[in-house]
Amino acid sequence: MLNNLLKTIHSKDGFLHWGVQRFSAIFTLVLFLTIFLSDSFFLLGVVFIILSYHIVTGISTLLDDYVHGSVEHLTGTTLLRISILFALKALFIIFI
Repeated sequence: MLNNLLKTIHSKDGFLHWGVQRFSAIFTLVLFLTIFLSDSFFLLGVVFIILSYHIVTGISTLLDDYVHGSVEHLTGTTLLRISILFALKALFIIFI
């Protein structure tokens, strides 16, 4: 389901992708300010998830735009997904 959403955002309209990137960046900044004021672990988890999404879509865009070889593109995408899995694992271990 998430892959289908990401493919829709990337493929159909560049403006939609641009808008989602800007929205996630602004939303992350607002949540950071809220965390400093409220000191909530739940909001910290939400920020981490949104920030992870923002990073993944940004790096995916860089790979799509600037890496033209299919092997290099596949390698970059695979390494990106593995690094996000490790980051989510670390978040899970910290909060459990």
